[in-house]
This record gives sequence, structure tokens and C-alpha cells, in this order.
Amino acid sequence: MDEIRIGLFTSSQIYRLMGAPKPMATYIQEKQWERDLGINIQVETSSHPLSWGRIMEGYVYENHIEIEYELSSQQTTLHEYELWCGTKDLKKDNCIADIKCPSSRLSFCSLSDVLLQQDIELFKKEYPEYYWQLVSNSVLEKVDNAELIVWMPYPSEHEGIIEYIEGIDNMQDQLDIQWVMHAPSSRLPFIPEGRKYKNIVRFAFEVPVDEKTALEEKVYDCSRLFV
Repeated sequence: MDEIRIGLFTSSQIYRLMGAPKPMATYIQEKQWERDLGINIQVETSSHPLSWGRIMEGYVYENHIEIEYELSSQQTTLHEYELWCGTKDLKKDNCIADIKCPSSRLSFCSLSDVLLQQDIELFKKEYPEYYWQLVSNSVLEKVDNAELIVWMPYPSEHEGIIEYIEGIDNMQDQLDIQWVMHAPSSRLPFIPEGRKYKNIVRFAFEVPVDEKTALEEKVYDCSRLFV
């Protein structure tokens, strides 16, 4: 799946095209270098936050998401421009969704506070990277609605998380997440039950048509800068 992304604008990074000129120019240059080299410019190293966020998506899907959604985090979609791709975590009839599994309470509470407001403009302002990721995937999948889901476990979920990890077939995923198996519960990500925040917070919204159009036009314009 990583090979597909080489030299293409991706949903997870496409917010860089929708902001200030300098980040946009830097992102375009990175993609040009990838095209020249035929390999990813940035290599994702394995770390506890990265492995937790990536691998726990499956646990959240199995334990917290309604059956109408289909897990699709291994399926990358190409836009008809063939210069733009994205991978949504979930999809149902007319909606895509992404799951965020932060490993720090600071990140969880900060994102949860924004999502709990159920305000699309606030979400766009505070978390443009997540907002434009959802807009991008909604364009790629030709749907009208999007949802962001953020999760951090209660301590009572830790046993189930261990069982989920033990059942993972992918050897690399097993190696990346082994630290969870050996860490004491007090060192694993969790929030206490019965307090202000629930373990899962969701914000669903209809993606503005003008935002989809603006993103498509921006990608088209930027793609013409490639040599």
C-alpha cells in the first residue's frame, strides 16, 4: 500500500495544500522528490504512539463500531487524476470515517473537547489535518458525509486489548505492539471511568460541497507543477 502513495498527494497530508503557501510548496517539493527517486521521502519509524494508533483501529472497530460500517483501512483509493489517493478507516452507505487512537491523555482530551462541540468550523480551525483528511476521503469515495471517532480505553478494556493483540496474524504488527504485552496496566493509555469523558467521542457531519470543490481545484492546480 505504501508503494501506491509514492509521489501522490494523500488524504492524511493534503491539509498542507489548503493552508499557507510555504507548507504547500514544501509538500509539493516532497512529492516531486518522491517521483524523482521512486521511493518515499519520509520513512515511518516504529514507535509506541504510532503502533498504538495504527493497530488499535481494529480493536475499536470490533468492539465499539456498529455493523453498518465496514473496516477498510487497508484499501487505498486513487482519484481519477491519478495524483491523489487516500485510505479511510471505515465506510458505510454514504459516509466515511476515521478512527484516532491517541496514546496521550493530553491529545485525547484536546481533540475530544473540539468534537464534543459538534461545530464543523471549530473542528476545521483547531484540527485542519483531520478535517481535510475527511474531506479528501469523502471526495475519493464519492460520499456526502464524514465522521471522526476518537478513543482511549478504560482500564477495564486492557484485558480485551491483550486478547485482541494475541489474535493478530500479521507478524510485523505483532512485533510493533509487543510493548503493550509487557507494560503494566498503569503505563498503558487509559482514562478513568465515571468522569467527564467517555472512552469514545464521535463527530459526524455533512461535508460542504464547496469545500470538496475547493480541494479538487487545489489538487488539480498543484499537480500541474510536477515536472
